[in-house]
Amino acid sequence: MITISLIHLLLAASVILLLAINAWSNQLVFTKSALTFSALAVLATWWFINRLSGNGLNYATLYHLQTGLRGAGFADFSREIIALLAFYVGAFLIAGTVAMCAKRLVRPQRANTIPYFLALAVFIAANPLTLDLYKLRRWDHMIADNKVAAEYRAIPGTLNLKGKNIVIIYGESLERTYLDETIFPDLMPNVSRLSKEAVDFTNIAQAEGTGWTVAGIVASLCGIPLTIWDNADANHLDRLNKFLPGALCLPDYLSDRGYRTEFIGGASANFAGKERFLSSHGFTTVRDVEYFRHAHPEESNFSSWGVHDDVLLNTAFDRFRALSSQKQPFLLTVLTLDTHHPSGHVPAACGDQAYKGLGERYPILDAISCSDRLIGDLIDKIRNSPMGSNTCIVLASDHLAMPNDVSEILGANTDKRRNLLMIFDSDAKPAKIGKPATTVDSGSTLLSLLTHGSVPVGFGRPANLPARDGLTRALITGQDVQPYYAYSRMLWMLDASPRIAITGDGMLRMGDQELDPPLMFKIGNKGAPSDISFNAGTKVLSPIPVSTGYIDYCAAFYTAPAAAWCLLLSDEQGRQVLVDEGELRNGIDLSDKARFKARRQYEITHDFIVQRGFPPSYPYLIKGVANHRAVFSNLSEGVLFNGPFATVAAGDYRVIIRGSASSPKASWADVISDGGKTVHAHHVLLDSLGSGRVFDQTVHLQKTTENVEIRVYAAAGEPIRIDGFELVPVHQTARSP
Repeated sequence: MITISLIHLLLAASVILLLAINAWSNQLVFTKSALTFSALAVLATWWFINRLSGNGLNYATLYHLQTGLRGAGFADFSREIIALLAFYVGAFLIAGTVAMCAKRLVRPQRANTIPYFLALAVFIAANPLTLDLYKLRRWDHMIADNKVAAEYRAIPGTLNLKGKNIVIIYGESLERTYLDETIFPDLMPNVSRLSKEAVDFTNIAQAEGTGWTVAGIVASLCGIPLTIWDNADANHLDRLNKFLPGALCLPDYLSDRGYRTEFIGGASANFAGKERFLSSHGFTTVRDVEYFRHAHPEESNFSSWGVHDDVLLNTAFDRFRALSSQKQPFLLTVLTLDTHHPSGHVPAACGDQAYKGLGERYPILDAISCSDRLIGDLIDKIRNSPMGSNTCIVLASDHLAMPNDVSEILGANTDKRRNLLMIFDSDAKPAKIGKPATTVDSGSTLLSLLTHGSVPVGFGRPANLPARDGLTRALITGQDVQPYYAYSRMLWMLDASPRIAITGDGMLRMGDQELDPPLMFKIGNKGAPSDISFNAGTKVLSPIPVSTGYIDYCAAFYTAPAAAWCLLLSDEQGRQVLVDEGELRNGIDLSDKARFKARRQYEITHDFIVQRGFPPSYPYLIKGVANHRAVFSNLSEGVLFNGPFATVAAGDYRVIIRGSASSPKASWADVISDGGKTVHAHHVLLDSLGSGRVFDQTVHLQKTTENVEIRVYAAAGEPIRIDGFELVPVHQTARSP
């Protein structure tokens, strides 16, 4: 508390000094006013981030920025958004008023410039955003050691699960603290009743890297914290083809052993990369808000985040019955939604249910009270069903509650805050277990109970047995945990092999990972790629740095077939060699130094257009729907998209549009300028079978042309998918000395 109070005091004093000094001197008055406004805006932005994350700028914030915010229920944060905008306006008016006052002074007060910048330096040093950035930067230099590598344990292949079905229910932000009768009397009577019939783990804490939904799911199913792969590029996660390919998770294991694996969630599976994780790790069926939009389209079934829990959990029970009727064992994973911060949502099934246990109304507690009833009903129905005795049910928090209507109450009981973990199994006697654990241990705990043994999962260890190693033990004993996080980060691309290759669909395979070029990477001492940068392609140093590889379309380097890939390598002496796509298809060894026979320098240009995938924010969508980095037709007639309205130099170009179309008859694409007055190429879309191309035409531009755009038109009833397009020079002279 003393540190926080001191920081608050320093911030307040520095802001007052900034305003006062600026008002007293008219030297550099507008520059100082702009800096003052920026300082206040930064502070307001940190407040807004903190309202969303509950812990300032942290890994959760960076992760969500990397994966995109599509699917987020921004309507729930309208008060915070309005407050942020109001603060921006207020800060601008204050800084502007101070500037006007300063300009009325007759003579400049030169002596006040230095104190102003000293006050600004104090503000920057005490700013919570600066402190958060320092903390993140410290974690950026994590190094995994051999001891930690030995502690990462794959699930043993010899487990006897006895063919039991598994149902995992994640309660959104539904932490164990809500069961505490001394804090929230009679808030969750149904789950409290059920806890007496379960193996109830009462001391499940939250480790760094597990405090948001997908991170909590990764932690519990894979036994690792979710660390973002690289802070340097805020958009790179969309360019990775696999989500933590080096991790072996519970659904991977079960799927390989004949289990059917299904996931049902109320929000968009695209939000925060959930779909990519699920599809990368064993889930064969994913139902999210898009499924419910078709199955239960009534608008009353939805909140700003997704489908309400009454519809969700009814569907979950229907799927349980359907799966139970088959002979195949299954894993059914369910993620609720209505208890999402800040205020939650109460579905129609709970009517006007209101929680009054605290003497005043808190909307989030109404939602929690309803969720208690709905989850309790689902667990009761599964346990009382004919397949109940052969089904293990897990009720778990995805993470602790984020800032919500009762944050002050939760904050006053910080030491008591824990996650839910209850396991209902007919072969396990009900018990309460208070051994310290984290959500990283949840998957290990489940498998250990099912097999009556000790089963490690990643860095997770069973919460009902003593642990000699693992992440939780390191946290409890005060060891340095950074190596655990460093190793978890390595699982994005585990294999440090020097061999790389181009796949048939144009991805660069490095170890276990497939990456979307163009990109640049460093070549380590043993030839393995590292320090990968996805910013390459627009701002490339020429020549590239020593011990570096840069892959791009061959047109960036020399005359070559349009849209072919080439890899430019530079050794430690700066000698360069260009590897063409033919050789890359077979794979090359980066540690082979024999290819560098003579010093050669290539000049790199990137004066062509490449659109590899479509983010949801692609600005020129018309009739198309962006999903999974592709644009889809909705079977109605119209232009899917256009763009990019670029200026293109005179010359011959090959235009390729990649995607999928099956025997299209009336769908077409064209290349135009001047808003369509000039058509440079036009053709009916090609059948993509075997080529992955729906358009392939040569365009001749007699002069430099502005506002060049590519359009794709979908005819009614014709399913079209577009993955990207390229406009690349056909002929170009080699650019090397």
